[in-house]
Order: sequence, then C-alpha cells, then structure tokens
Amino acid sequence: MLFDRRPEFKRPIAGPWRSSSVRARLAGIPALVVKGLTGAAAIVLLLVIAFAGQGVNFPASRKGWYWLAALVAGVVLVALLFATWLPHGSS
Repeated sequence: MLFDRRPEFKRPIAGPWRSSSVRARLAGIPALVVKGLTGAAAIVLLLVIAFAGQGVNFPASRKGWYWLAALVAGVVLVALLFATWLPHGSS
C-alpha cells in the first residue's frame, strides 16, 4: 500500500522469468539448436555403428569416442549448412 508503516524492501526477482515471455523464449533458441544438433549427431553415430559391420575397429578410449563424436557432429553441421544455403526448387 502507499501509506504502509512497514514497507517491504525485498529483493526483486531476478532471472529469465522476470523478462517478457518473448525475450525468455528467444533466449532458449540457441539451447534448442544445440540439443537438436547433438541429437542428430547421436543418431548418425548410432547408424554408423549399426551399419559398420564386424571389420571396423571403433575407439577403445573415451577420448577416441569424443573425437569420433566431434567428427560426426562436424559432418552433421556441414550437411545442415549445405542444406540451408543451397537454393531449393527451380527458379
């Protein structure tokens, strides 16, 4: 109230919920893109493992798996860039 004898001096709420809903949703877009790329890379990695056959030697260490996952993520990223930047349809 305006003439309260005991005004509240609480700290204001901080965080993404304080901003408008549009700003909060826009702030979450990069995280969704990263999650999508990670999911696509994981699917491609699982397909490579499934169709590689018996003669392929996969990494035995965690570092080797990280390098393989980074390579697959890079391939997926390049494929997505080509898919979005190449012209589609007839002009």
